[in-house]
Amino acid sequence: MTHLPQLEHYLGSRIASPKSVAAYMFDIRKFTDTNPDYRTYTYDDLSAYFNSLNDRYRREDGRVTGSVARIFVSVKWLYSFLVHTGVRDTHPFPPSYRIKGTKSKGVDGSGILTPDELRRLFAFMKDENVRYEFLKQRNLAIISLLVYQGLTGREISNLAVTDIDLDRGMMDIRKTTNTNARRLPLHPTQFMVFNTYMTVGRESLLKDSCSATLNKTFIVNPRGNGDLTDMICRILMKYRLLFGGKPVTAENIRRSVIWNMLNIEKKPVEQVQLFAGHMWPSTTQRYVSAIDFNDRGMINRLHPMELL
Repeated sequence: MTHLPQLEHYLGSRIASPKSVAAYMFDIRKFTDTNPDYRTYTYDDLSAYFNSLNDRYRREDGRVTGSVARIFVSVKWLYSFLVHTGVRDTHPFPPSYRIKGTKSKGVDGSGILTPDELRRLFAFMKDENVRYEFLKQRNLAIISLLVYQGLTGREISNLAVTDIDLDRGMMDIRKTTNTNARRLPLHPTQFMVFNTYMTVGRESLLKDSCSATLNKTFIVNPRGNGDLTDMICRILMKYRLLFGGKPVTAENIRRSVIWNMLNIEKKPVEQVQLFAGHMWPSTTQRYVSAIDFNDRGMINRLHPMELL
């Protein structure tokens, strides 16, 4: 392909990661080498190309691998560059076409933890015998934030002591890159959990730290840098076989909380959107019901790239 240096510069000016630029350039070179007429390709031509990739890279669950999704992104960048430089007048992909990744259009409910299983997870940890009681108190506070508020790891990391109001029974969740700020009620169980943690467990953890930042942080991790995501993963690791192979992860617990609110408690989408901090109603609506992908032949005939 000609103009490779210009294309690489174009990608570098729009993509922060040099590693991503290198990966896209690799895919683009491979695509242009095997498709010499790529400059004149239409949407139908590209549909046929990705249809062939779908067949080659399809996984056992019917989806395609992340490699195909990355190739798709790379090819989109190529045609954006061709339009930008005047080689083409139009982009072959519809303007409204969104990159789907390898996710299905709805949330798969097969691994969802039921309300009873979430309660059992919290109760199991509460009754568990551990060596250090102050660590148990902190971990209980973390699990309660997952089970009762469905917070993300980042949101838990961002919590300050002043965000928890035990007198009013409320807590303030700060805005992150992917979620909105919001105020949520505390669950009755959390009053005792939080009070014990803040007056006993948290004070014990602070004794070994001289960090002024930790004095403001709700969940204390003296050995870390304030990002508790990895620590939460380690806490949950021991419970991974508790519910017959269902994922016991922070991500799946949050997914389960939202799913249960919509499909079991039958709460309105707009109410759950505010609770979860979703920026768009469509994000919440994905949890209502998963799209049936049984008739993949029909989907592939209509939109071959829709599987990406």
